[in-house]
Amino acid sequence: MARDSRRDRVIVACNAQPGSVDDYPFGGEVAVFKVAGKMFAPVALGPPPRSVSLKCDPDLAVTLRGQYAAITAGYHLNKRHWNTVTARRLRTRR
Repeated sequence: MARDSRRDRVIVACNAQPGSVDDYPFGGEVAVFKVAGKMFAPVALGPPPRSVSLKCDPDLAVTLRGQYAAITAGYHLNKRHWNTVTARRLRTRR
């Protein structure tokens, strides 16, 4: 598997969302995907570890954080509504 293939798959999935457009309001290190002008997924493009932040139902967000070590509260985002997923294996917590 190519080194950036996970990130590339995330970008392809974001672009596949109906009405999705990408923007770079924070410079070339973060691709920000929006639908109807609303951000739904900022994707870190810089050096590893790479990550994507995703808007999420608040109750589900907490559940996912408790279940997967790679999922944390949204980095520089409203932690109630956003989760950040770091590009590493999504192992369940023990």
